[in-house]
Amino acid sequence: MKNWPIAVIDILGFKDIIDNFDIEDISKQYRDCIDITLEAAKCYPKNDFIYSIYSDSIVVFPKYNTLDDFLALVDICRLLLYGVFCASIRTMSVFLPMRGAISIGEFIYTYKPIKNTTNTISAEYNTNILIGKAIVDAYEWEKKQEWIGISLTEKTKLFFESLDSNLIDHLISENVLVNYDIPLKEGHTINSYAINSIDKTQIYPVIDSFSRIMEKYNDTIKIKYKNTIDFIKYIEEKNLFYPKRPNK
Repeated sequence: MKNWPIAVIDILGFKDIIDNFDIEDISKQYRDCIDITLEAAKCYPKNDFIYSIYSDSIVVFPKYNTLDDFLALVDICRLLLYGVFCASIRTMSVFLPMRGAISIGEFIYTYKPIKNTTNTISAEYNTNILIGKAIVDAYEWEKKQEWIGISLTEKTKLFFESLDSNLIDHLISENVLVNYDIPLKEGHTINSYAINSIDKTQIYPVIDSFSRIMEKYNDTIKIKYKNTIDFIKYIEEKNLFYPKRPNK
């Protein structure tokens, strides 16, 4: 698979979540996260996606590689973030803050069930292999970020900017992507495209809920929430809400 899109998403503070919540509730919240992204699939009926979840990591990529598949992957990430923001203002059994990255590059995925049957034993093993440069790129970019959000890696940004295509311009014009200085560790930033799921109806409730949540944590965790609030305020200042709102 070359020049193939893939999203890597991490659940922030997962050790604290595991220590303080029932594992069945966590599993249900994961299932709800996947279910909400199926709404994106309805808009792209020919798109099939593979989800791989291991502990606090979610990996999502399409089975096929077209521009529509990339659009659907962006929409899936948008819905995941939308679910995070909605969950923050509701009484949820488990809150799963997410940080992630979308990369495009080379990787290999194989799924091979193996059956081993003897006279006395019948066993089945599933062998999953997922390796490649795109995955490393996504993981490295995801770990650099200092917020609750999902963005395109620098390599992905450059890849689309080099194409003879108006895809990124279209996503920006629709407020699906926002050109933004992504907050990184140690106070640094780097310009890329952030996925935008900020609806005008939820902006103040989310800011209030994030402000309350961050007070429970030390400064290392607080800065992630603060940077996210700064992004939300930027969306408000520039009127970049999704769905797109007309300028007054």
